[in-house]
Amino acid sequence: MHFLSTQRSQWRAALSFCACAAALFSGGQAWASDGTITINGKVLNNTCAIAAVAGTVAPSSGSSSLTLTLPSISYASIANHGSATGSTPFTIGVYNCGATGLTMSVGFDVNGGMNNSGVLTNTGTSNQSVIAFRIMNSDNATPVTTGTPNVVAAVISSSGAGGTGGGSQTFYVQYYNYSAGTTVTSGMAGTVVGSVTYTIIYT
Repeated sequence: MHFLSTQRSQWRAALSFCACAAALFSGGQAWASDGTITINGKVLNNTCAIAAVAGTVAPSSGSSSLTLTLPSISYASIANHGSATGSTPFTIGVYNCGATGLTMSVGFDVNGGMNNSGVLTNTGTSNQSVIAFRIMNSDNATPVTTGTPNVVAAVISSSGAGGTGGGSQTFYVQYYNYSAGTTVTSGMAGTVVGSVTYTIIYT
């Protein structure tokens, strides 16, 4: 969804540029080159498999998507604004990357179900304007942010034929009272549901 939106904005810019160029050249004006943009890139020969798993152990199999269930809590444990509890780890990783070394970074997507402070949109039956999940980095103290990779994990490569490299990063998700000045009461209790998309970038 985000890729298509970006593609449309780039296409609109290209159309605008072409229209301006046509209007300028139609007036018979001459234009000189003022600069050069050099673009570099790399095509990697690695074919990593991606998996997300519960816990802190680097995955060696599994799916790139994960459903994680947190322990049930009392509303009183997140009564005050900023309080959090129930931290539960999950790990995103790559495996079978081959013998060539590289690094991976994990980024949570802008508008992919999470705001810039790591708070997920709550679609459950609990008070959605007060109670939500929040994703934390591997230190379980710093919230993740959207849009830019949060961490870089080295991919360890085996030498020789048949080497299998892999790397991973652990995160935590917790219940969180994110509404300033609002105390959670028993009437706000209910289910908490959230989801977010992520992207792995190789370098």
